[in-house]
Amino acid sequence: MVHEIVKSLDDIIDNFHEFDKIREKHNNVAYERFKLFHHWYHLREENIFAPSKFIGYKGTTLENYCPKTGDGKDGRKTEKILKKYFIEIEINTPKYNLFYKKLEKFASDIDKELRVQVFIHIQKTVIAHA
Repeated sequence: MVHEIVKSLDDIIDNFHEFDKIREKHNNVAYERFKLFHHWYHLREENIFAPSKFIGYKGTTLENYCPKTGDGKDGRKTEKILKKYFIEIEINTPKYNLFYKKLEKFASDIDKELRVQVFIHIQKTVIAHA
C-alpha cells in the first residue's frame, strides 16, 4: 500500500489537530503505543504536540493510524517535508527542557508516559523569535 506524504504545512496542521483528539479518544492504536513515539513535533499556534509518523502522512486519523511493520510508512521518508517547517532542539538545553516539560504534561494529562529519550522538533519561526 502506498501512503501519500504530506505536501504542505496545512496537511501537517490537519494531522496535528487529528492527533490532539487523543486527549478524549483513548481507544486507538496511537494511544496504546504512545510510549513508543520518540520524535515529537510542536505546533506553535495551538501549543500542541504530535509524533512524526502520525503527522507525516496525509489524512492520518486516530481511526486509520496503524504502524504495522511493512506497512510502507517510514518516518525517514517524511523528514524531508517536516524539515521545511520544523527544527530539532538540542537535547539538555534550556529550550529543550522547556518543551520537554510541556510534552511531559501533555502525556501526564492523558495518563501516559514518554520514552526515556525523546527528540523534540519545533516550528522554525519559534527559533527566530526565541
